[in-house]
Amino acid sequence: MGLLDKIFNRNNDEEDVNDIEVGYQFGEGEDAIPSVTLSNVIGPSVITTNDNYRDVVLISDTVGHHTVWLPFFMTPTGYPHIFKPDMLDQVLANGFVNMHLAVNAFSTRESVKKFQDQEQNMMVDTITKSQQGQIAKVEANRRQMDEVTAHLRAADMQLNQLFEISLTGVITADSIREADMRAASIEGQFASVNGSIARFDQQALTGVKLALPLGYHEDNTEAWHTYREVSRSAVAMIDFARSGASVFNEGFPFIKNLSTPAKNIEYYNHAGTDIMPVDSYSMIVTGSTGGGKSFAVKVFLYRDILMTGNPKRGFDPDGEYISLAKALGKHGLNLTFDHDSPFVINVIEANITEIDIEELTGERDADGEPLETDALVNSLRSAGKKVVYRNNNYYVQRVSINEAIDMGVLVMNTFLTTLKQEPMNERENRLVLNIMRKLFEERGINSDPDSLYSGTPGTRNGLYYKSLPKDQPTLTDLFIKLNEEKGAERLVNTLAEFVSGIGTYTLFDGQTNYGNNISTKLEEFLYVNYDMSKLDGENTRLKFITMTLLGYQVSNSWMKAPNVADKIKLIMFEELTTFTTYEPIKDLAAYIAQRGRKYSAGGIYVTQDMSQFETDQKYISIKNNSYNYMFFKTQSTQAEIVQNLFNLSDGATRIISSTDTSIDTRSKDHAGLFIQGNQVTHGIVDATETEIKLFESNRKKRMEAKL
Repeated sequence: MGLLDKIFNRNNDEEDVNDIEVGYQFGEGEDAIPSVTLSNVIGPSVITTNDNYRDVVLISDTVGHHTVWLPFFMTPTGYPHIFKPDMLDQVLANGFVNMHLAVNAFSTRESVKKFQDQEQNMMVDTITKSQQGQIAKVEANRRQMDEVTAHLRAADMQLNQLFEISLTGVITADSIREADMRAASIEGQFASVNGSIARFDQQALTGVKLALPLGYHEDNTEAWHTYREVSRSAVAMIDFARSGASVFNEGFPFIKNLSTPAKNIEYYNHAGTDIMPVDSYSMIVTGSTGGGKSFAVKVFLYRDILMTGNPKRGFDPDGEYISLAKALGKHGLNLTFDHDSPFVINVIEANITEIDIEELTGERDADGEPLETDALVNSLRSAGKKVVYRNNNYYVQRVSINEAIDMGVLVMNTFLTTLKQEPMNERENRLVLNIMRKLFEERGINSDPDSLYSGTPGTRNGLYYKSLPKDQPTLTDLFIKLNEEKGAERLVNTLAEFVSGIGTYTLFDGQTNYGNNISTKLEEFLYVNYDMSKLDGENTRLKFITMTLLGYQVSNSWMKAPNVADKIKLIMFEELTTFTTYEPIKDLAAYIAQRGRKYSAGGIYVTQDMSQFETDQKYISIKNNSYNYMFFKTQSTQAEIVQNLFNLSDGATRIISSTDTSIDTRSKDHAGLFIQGNQVTHGIVDATETEIKLFESNRKKRMEAKL
């Protein structure tokens, strides 16, 4: 069986009823190219390696017209020292180039061994160069050895991994002459960024068969000279050939493309790049129970966290993501909420936020003109404001006092309405606002960030502070003040359930404390899972309360925090529509989708029921402000809703409809549609056995992965 037969699963003994005759004659005395099937023509079709046409591919567009495909690859030594994804975007912008990246991962053991070999070889070479007096090369070797040693340590702790990559491409032209000219142009583009490519037709070791069909790489020894070994961080910098559109950006390997013969691995990136920015970081994920949506989200979060270092937070009503927090080791933290939870979260504390100086338009000079940036910075600093400079921009940091005061109102209304009581009236609302304002004033806390600190060094919960944080207002403080007011009995009685020493669910009362050696902002954790699975049955009301207060606390204290301002943050809402009846949760979810990008943040909205996205304005807003979507197997009625909401084709809709048996891949676990903007990929999560064992909810599938 030949290469094309293997690619298209052909058996030479069988006759394809869809065969069509395509014949060409290339030069005097040349043999005609064999007839091919329709799939060959689409696939592409005809490969020739004769002297006239060298190692190129000829596609049948119309009778008598030849399209030439000239393949190339980046040489192992030709990768620029700093590999920027926009380099590939600029090459692809020519319009006559497609590229593919093959990635093979080494195991942890193999990675450690290879790093050890590199370290040993460089050590021997350094000793030799030192004996020869080549001081400059010795110093260069030592710098490289430090880098290899760092990679080795990271690999040993499973924080790094070794990959081998092969970047191949195809230039399309109407003639050999045009292909040569275009190849020279592409070589020049790569050379301008210190990159180097080679054409397969000029290589004695191999030919076009290694590059075509695009994404197909046969396992053989002929391909060795196209591969280069790189670390995991380097692999995470490249995205290739997504949905056949060849869009390159920073990302991580995630799915197998079921629409390509080679089932090539597609990189995924929800954040976009400078050249190809996205409208939103938010994502909607839907599918029936067992369809693979939660599994896909866990693999997505796991790889994104470890490969890009971008932090995440997850609201987990059913304990589905505890395994993710545990799998992340020191990077993950799971917090389980019940009456005996060993931590305290102060949901009415004030936090530091920042605003871009360009958004401050009130400052003007003597002539009434807006101040220039330098003058504005000096003016703000003279007025005692804290101005910081980061990423070529100025930001004004301040304490969000008004947000904290408003949280007092939200807390009281949440407690009341979950008891089926009316929210606070105007008098009660004003009373709580005034008390909250006084509580901050009594502690000397104002909009100045320094007002949050005592000025005295010391240790708290095992952590040293140059200036210890001040104690902030708590629910107990609010309770005491309300108890002193006439006509506040309703508020006092409602609040009592959540006050330490009186109530039964008191983890929101007191100074924030997660335990010894853990910061109050949890900034050392890339993923924090808020597990509410124990708040079921008679505690369902507490689940709504916890979800609401946590949601706003995470938004105020983490999403807007200056120390993670440069990170792309995601907040995951598992089974969002189970909270449909409670408006504050919907308000928060919609706010993150609408305004999250301002803070480099977005939401992941996981749900089984998409009907809310047709009628509810908050959910419609989430849909309109999302850019990424994952659709998995679902009921036919839900599939129709998804089709109408997102203008899917009938074929795409059949892929996710559980009643359609005509799609073979429907039986594949974790398969579905992966959409970014207007690009749709039919794929399957490319999960490892380890990830299946860690994240698969179905016990049978976990056991199968262990065998």
